[in-house]
Amino acid sequence: MARRPFRVLSASDDAVRLAVRGACTCRELLLAAGVSRSAAAAAESAHRVRREGVPLQAPVALEPGDVVELLLEPADPEFPDVEPAAVAWEDPAGLLLAADKPCGLLVHSDGTGAECLVDRVQARLAADGRVREAHPVQRIDVDTSGLVLFSLAPEFQAAVDAQVADGSMEKVYLTLLAGSVDHGLTVERPVGRDRHDARRMHVGAGRPALTCISPVAPVRLPGGSEATLCTASIHTGRRHQIRAHAAWAGHPVVGDRLYGGPAASGLMLHAWREAFTHPLTGQRVHVEAPVPDRMALFVPEGAL
Repeated sequence: MARRPFRVLSASDDAVRLAVRGACTCRELLLAAGVSRSAAAAAESAHRVRREGVPLQAPVALEPGDVVELLLEPADPEFPDVEPAAVAWEDPAGLLLAADKPCGLLVHSDGTGAECLVDRVQARLAADGRVREAHPVQRIDVDTSGLVLFSLAPEFQAAVDAQVADGSMEKVYLTLLAGSVDHGLTVERPVGRDRHDARRMHVGAGRPALTCISPVAPVRLPGGSEATLCTASIHTGRRHQIRAHAAWAGHPVVGDRLYGGPAASGLMLHAWREAFTHPLTGQRVHVEAPVPDRMALFVPEGAL
């Protein structure tokens, strides 16, 4: 990791304090800390970038030993009266949070008033006494469980969004596929809307998509049919990508009736692990969500 021109002194829901290590301008410092250009300009204009309490503007030169404070944009969130989200990882810097979404729950509101993961994350923040507004930087299908990363500070969200867009954010799913998968599968086929069924995605036309599937262990489903516990890594983020690619390869996800998978107690697809670079510290972060009960029954001892 390249040496950064600052050291993080502290980070909270209100402010980030940085000790300057190398000569730079105020704007250069903010950009090196992962703040987007637009957010840096907005913070400077609002006098939220300070040295010893004095607001700084972009041309100001900083010297080693200076301490710069970035006051985070004030939040005025709503705190719904719902069950707080299960948290898989909490950022020591307070800028990010990874929630563990149960299957059957929407990530975003659909406008009907139905409870969603965003509501539950806000309830978790309220329970912890934190006045921040949570914005998901990823989404997963309503019937898929597992990790969803949230930004809690708009100044740093663009740096995380960029990692989602360029594929540098690694995400690994745990899944149960129908049939015997005895070798790795790489499916690089475009995925787009199915013109005949708005609920489904079609493989063969649309946007480029790449999924890599690796077998972990063979299992037997109730009734005796074969299935395979697998990991699936996605290098693009298309809707239903794993589900559509797995079905196209002849091994639909167990419980995925939409794509021809065998019946089960739920969709056997779980956003299990992910890795990304922290926008402020530059360190690589690895997060894991526990295997849910509906899938743990099919994980042989020692397989993971």
